[in-house]
Amino acid sequence: MTPAKKWLVGVERPRHGGDVWGRGDIIDFSCSLNPLGPPSEIASFIMNDLDKVSRYPDDSCSLLKSELSTFIGVADD
Repeated sequence: MTPAKKWLVGVERPRHGGDVWGRGDIIDFSCSLNPLGPPSEIASFIMNDLDKVSRYPDDSCSLLKSELSTFIGVADD
């Protein structure tokens, strides 16, 4: 494959965030990573609902709408 521009031949491909094996003294803000890791409470939550990980979330947010409408005191339609 011939590059569009000859000067691209020696250019190193950029690496996108999440380089956990890279330099530890630089915080990578190019992606949403938490340098502290997940909260300890989240592990049990994930393990209890591991069977649901492969499902898409409810794109109509039915439960959220219902809970918010109850909290605000309006109909959920």
